[in-house]
Amino acid sequence: MDNLLAEIRRLQSLLSERDKAIQDIKEEKEDLEKSVEALKVTLKQQERSSDKYREENWNLEVTLQELRPQLNDSQSEVRRLEAELGLQKSVGGETC
Repeated sequence: MDNLLAEIRRLQSLLSERDKAIQDIKEEKEDLEKSVEALKVTLKQQERSSDKYREENWNLEVTLQELRPQLNDSQSEVRRLEAELGLQKSVGGETC
């Protein structure tokens, strides 16, 4: 009879340990699920930011391509005016 009671207590103890382990695993699973959800939200935010910056980069590249010809034209005009001014100075200098 004592052996039976000892076995019952041992089995109850094992059952209690198993229940505690199950509860711990459930809590860990809930924590992990919360972490996964938080990571999903962060990933979506980063994807939106990435898309936004990709679009902004594209727009800046288009603007750069539009401005390059204007810059070249302006640089050519400056060289032309500098050359013209240099000729005027040299012609003006000879007459003085």
